[in-house]
Amino acid sequence: MSTGRTKWRFTSKKFFNPKTISIDYLSQHMTINKPTPRENFYFQRYIKVALKDDLISSLIASRDEVIDTLQPLSEEQSNYAYQKGKWTIKEVLSHCIDTERILAYRALCISRNETAELPGFDQDKYAKEDPASDIPFKDLVEEYALIRRSTILLFKRMKQQNLDFSGIASGVEISARELGWTIAGHDLHHLKVIRERYLPSNQGPGSVNLNLSW
Repeated sequence: MSTGRTKWRFTSKKFFNPKTISIDYLSQHMTINKPTPRENFYFQRYIKVALKDDLISSLIASRDEVIDTLQPLSEEQSNYAYQKGKWTIKEVLSHCIDTERILAYRALCISRNETAELPGFDQDKYAKEDPASDIPFKDLVEEYALIRRSTILLFKRMKQQNLDFSGIASGVEISARELGWTIAGHDLHHLKVIRERYLPSNQGPGSVNLNLSW
């Protein structure tokens, strides 16, 4: 019996690839447009880099960008940091996973008209306690894909009016719509840094060759 790892986990009925989104799936969701930009809004830096004009399509597109870039990396490559004290690629991905979980939870609460203020989080303190360095990189990539699938399903079933409910999270007023678009751009923000500072500029996805002695 083979002990090799499968690329993706499976349901009780069949294997599935979390990147697979059917045409039916895309055709049935409502369009979720970008929110109106706000001045001096911290999360606007993430919203503006999202790839598409519709949230579900944007979540799918950014997920594909991240997976296509990171999946080819080896375990050794994933443990690379371009400078002492900086996060490794593995830790950056784990941060994206943590952040998406937190932002999606905030979006869920606010879309259900939660009136209690939601707590913030210190990314550096979270990273300090994160066991990411002990987790196989391929497992983190899979976890990222599955978390994104969950986020897509969350926003796919929200009612249009609930998307514009607003609440307070980390001391900032924000809507469920803004949180969704923040998720869509947050990982792209970090992917840009990975491509510029961690990966050689002449190497594309699938042909990464990090010089770990830098």
